[in-house]
Amino acid sequence: GVGFCAEGALCLRSLAHGAHLEVEGEAVRARWDDEGAWQQLVLRFADGGGEAGVGGEEDGGGSARRQLCYGDVVSLTAHTNHYLGVRGGEVVASGRRQGEFGPLAPSAAESWSVEPADRRGQPGERVVSGG
Repeated sequence: GVGFCAEGALCLRSLAHGAHLEVEGEAVRARWDDEGAWQQLVLRFADGGGEAGVGGEEDGGGSARRQLCYGDVVSLTAHTNHYLGVRGGEVVASGRRQGEFGPLAPSAAESWSVEPADRRGQPGERVVSGG
């Protein structure tokens, strides 16, 4: 499942490797079972709807985050303030989230569709944390 490792951030674990996804420069890998700064990612709705939550978490200010649902399009931002995207068939952290004049929208290559791993979830159905 998805586990939150810091306020507003999450860590993603590779099912194949048992290690958390991490970002170092532009490189995105799964090498260690750490939940440190390099493993923290922020999940945001690509339509500008704010940060996503699962299971009704709060945003730290007492208000609930927008519920993450299957079919939503999201972006992932690394601790480097770069979007995770796909380039040449590999996942990289290269697109800057913050430009000179404010936030930059993610490109299509930096946007991700939320889909259930077991293909049982339907578009619009809530994503819940845990097993």
